[in-house]
Amino acid sequence: MSDNTLMPTWEEVRKEICTPEELAAADLEVSIVRELLETKETEKMSFYQQGRKAGMNKINAARFERNPEKLTIEDVLKLLAMRGKTLKVVPIEYDK
Repeated sequence: MSDNTLMPTWEEVRKEICTPEELAAADLEVSIVRELLETKETEKMSFYQQGRKAGMNKINAARFERNPEKLTIEDVLKLLAMRGKTLKVVPIEYDK
């Protein structure tokens, strides 16, 4: 627990209740959503427009607009490539 309170910090709680794999997956999801929202705000593009620009067909782009959390890895890669980015596989850091 943190030194100045009796309550644990959110990071301490996360590490207690989640496996390193779950933490890595959650952090990845947050990073992807952050990228998509940044595009939506800076380029004034809806999720549908982002999907179409990234080469998604109309049906998948419409699904993306309704449920952005249900993207396939292929769609994520297309959307990130549109921003000049990609995913990178790195080792999970385990606490010792």
